[in-house]
Amino acid sequence: MPRFIPEQSHLCHVCDTRFTITTTFDPRAADPRPASQPRACPRCGAPLRHTGGKDIGAAKNIVLTHYGLSFYRQHFGSVKDFLLRHCRTARDVDDYLALVERLDFAEWESDQRRSAARRGDALSAEERAEHQIVPKARAEAASGKLLADVRAAADEAKAVLSEERARHLRAAKG
Repeated sequence: MPRFIPEQSHLCHVCDTRFTITTTFDPRAADPRPASQPRACPRCGAPLRHTGGKDIGAAKNIVLTHYGLSFYRQHFGSVKDFLLRHCRTARDVDDYLALVERLDFAEWESDQRRSAARRGDALSAEERAEHQIVPKARAEAASGKLLADVRAAADEAKAVLSEERARHLRAAKG
């Protein structure tokens, strides 16, 4: 049986129209992710966009998505897809890019070593793969390659957001 999340007021990131969205989810469904209605602004047709949590976890998700770990690719797609899913504006994209730039890879590796020591053989295959990626990410961050790759995806996401904004603003002006 679907569950309802209380109605929420939403502000369109393109035309600033405020409208109400209703969100439902069915934890037993094949795709249990929440679904919102309407899925677009009633005035300009821009898709719903929500900002995600801008924290160290998001920065790590971007890095692991970049390296193609299966869980992250399945859940987020590409870095560009991650940014489009979690950003409303170019400023939001820049905020995520800044988080990746400030990521402390040495601390991340240290956390992983402590976790592996605590859990021993209990690490999943995905976690073991993640543990192998972080040293590579650290080296590529130091050389500038990682940030250049993430910046290229960020530029693509900004271009999509800019085009989307222009298209929907034209529609709102009718």
